[in-house]
Amino acid sequence: MAEIISDFKNGAPVIARGTEFVDNKVALLHDKKRSTKMLVEVSEKTLPYIAFANTIGAYVIKSQYTEDELFYLMNTMGTGSFPYTFERRYEAMDSFNLFNGHEVIEKDIEFELAKFMPYTFGIEYETSMGYIPQDVCFRNGLIPLRDGSISGLEYSTTVMQGNDGLNLVYQQLEALRKFTYFNKECSLHVHMGGYPIDPMAIYALYRVCYFLQEEMAEFLPDWTFETSKYKKSGKDYCHKLANYKTFGELYENIAQQKFMGSLEQPHPRDEERSHKWDCTSRYTCVNLLNLMCYDKCKTVEFRFLRPTYNFKKIYYWLAIFNAILKYSEDLFAKSDKTEKGIEQLIYDDNTSIYLIASSVYPKPLADKIEDFVNKLYVAVGNQRTNGDLYGKDTAIEDAIIGTRL
Repeated sequence: MAEIISDFKNGAPVIARGTEFVDNKVALLHDKKRSTKMLVEVSEKTLPYIAFANTIGAYVIKSQYTEDELFYLMNTMGTGSFPYTFERRYEAMDSFNLFNGHEVIEKDIEFELAKFMPYTFGIEYETSMGYIPQDVCFRNGLIPLRDGSISGLEYSTTVMQGNDGLNLVYQQLEALRKFTYFNKECSLHVHMGGYPIDPMAIYALYRVCYFLQEEMAEFLPDWTFETSKYKKSGKDYCHKLANYKTFGELYENIAQQKFMGSLEQPHPRDEERSHKWDCTSRYTCVNLLNLMCYDKCKTVEFRFLRPTYNFKKIYYWLAIFNAILKYSEDLFAKSDKTEKGIEQLIYDDNTSIYLIASSVYPKPLADKIEDFVNKLYVAVGNQRTNGDLYGKDTAIEDAIIGTRL
């Protein structure tokens, strides 16, 4: 129960007291006249009288400002604050209960990829400035989070799946494009869930990703795996996968403890799951730590993408990640469940991105993925010629890849 502006009469706000409200229709409003912040219900009744002031991350009452003042407030992106009514957290999973069920699909677009996606997925969008209105966050499944490595906020998604998930990604990118921006300190991470929690299944996924990383390096920016060369922290957040020949060796290097039969033990450097940055073994291009440790949110994290607001690019990367998981799961199922047996199957297949895509998708979709990869080769080459070795020139990418499916 709270006080909330629910309407305007004669240009003045109408304050409702003791009223229940729906989270995906409510946001902060700064009342200049009263020098206070309060809640506003964002609706057809209130929208003609309010505007979103990005510089402070809250709505304002239009009549309280001149036209020039409004232009400045709406178009100057803010930073350094957390303009939301809920607690600021580091982990999206701590806010799932608050956000789940408030997502609204605005346009139910049918995506071909959705028919072949058995896994859940989530995305971490890092920003350098700007705020997304609270009501828009709830409707689009975007959870604002704290991240000490960037100047803006991280917007992490709720758990998504299938066609609804892809529609939400489309909406999320529209909101991010409108209200935020990113810089070289930012990244884009994709989590995939629902993969078998089995030592040899995880080893199969690891070996497939290890085998593919050299091929992928050819169509990723040159410094993708050497972020210390361009990030101000001077740290590497995306190492290539090392060559581990057994699951025990893989587990010991990632979980930093010997494998005793459980894939739910907490990581010894973050037992409460409250300071993940101390688990330095997660700073690889494909992070398997959550598959090996803890008893919830068992995901694999692909960490090597540069930030983008191009839906087509994210769509086809999701297709590639989904195919990698499905191929690895199938490989595990037909293997003899030994490291050597899994390794032999990978080499017998001469595994490649196109082979994996062809094994999971019908030929027309696999061919579109191959076309996307070929265009990435060209885009990265043009970025390199232009002196961009870490992928900041997204305009070059967008021009070659395109933005429409």
